[in-house]
Amino acid sequence: MTSNAVPARAFRFSREITKKFEDYFKDNEHPPPSQIQQWAEEFKVQPKSIQNWFQRHRTRPSKTQGKPTLLQFPPIGAKELQMEEEAAKAAFSYVKDEILIRLVKVLNKCDLTQNTVGWLAGQIGVSESIVNEFIKWRAERRSSIQSTNLTSITVSLSPIAHSSMLSRLV
Repeated sequence: MTSNAVPARAFRFSREITKKFEDYFKDNEHPPPSQIQQWAEEFKVQPKSIQNWFQRHRTRPSKTQGKPTLLQFPPIGAKELQMEEEAAKAAFSYVKDEILIRLVKVLNKCDLTQNTVGWLAGQIGVSESIVNEFIKWRAERRSSIQSTNLTSITVSLSPIAHSSMLSRLV
């Protein structure tokens, strides 16, 4: 026998209650039990609902807080890309050419957070230290070549977006 019952909607606090919690959260992410109990009585809700709200907000990254990104320069054209590949081969003679070419191409199309460096290293088959060393070398090289023409930009993407974007490039 199947039930045609509609599932209960998730409980949501009103905007004014949420605003009160957010204001409190800015100063203290862990309200004391006495404060939770006071709110529970004031808003006529279970203390567990308030505890859950604060728990969710502690684990949720702020919308304004981006993931730290590594230095990224605007994409370069085909000729410059080929020159960068050749310079990378000379600077990293101990790394296979095809790995360096993949690094140059991937880093020309997107930036990486510190979290996705390990993922990229695993996809390409090198250590994280080589990827980090390459990123540092590339930033120094591009800064010295076009220090007046290039400005660094950062793009904050979620780790899922990074993985999705990088998997298409690798």
